[in-house]
Amino acid sequence: MKLFLTRLTTFLFLFIALALFFQPPSQAATKSVEVTRRDGDVTIDTRGDMHFVETWQVQFIGGPFHFAYRGIEHSRLDSIGEWGVSEGG
Repeated sequence: MKLFLTRLTTFLFLFIALALFFQPPSQAATKSVEVTRRDGDVTIDTRGDMHFVETWQVQFIGGPFHFAYRGIEHSRLDSIGEWGVSEGG
């Protein structure tokens, strides 16, 4: 009887481990984002301030998408102002 319980426990452990390892792809794997175009325009005004305008054309595949982010390094600038996001231009 002890040998049966040992084999049963081993079988259940292996079954659960394999079931967790071979899960079907999640919904997140069916989503993707493709940046089809990215333009940048930099202007330096008479005071030496730099003005950046970035235009991104992005195709969202799958979904739904709930958020996005853009990282900007802050160590070499004084401030960021007058920014916005728009859809369709």
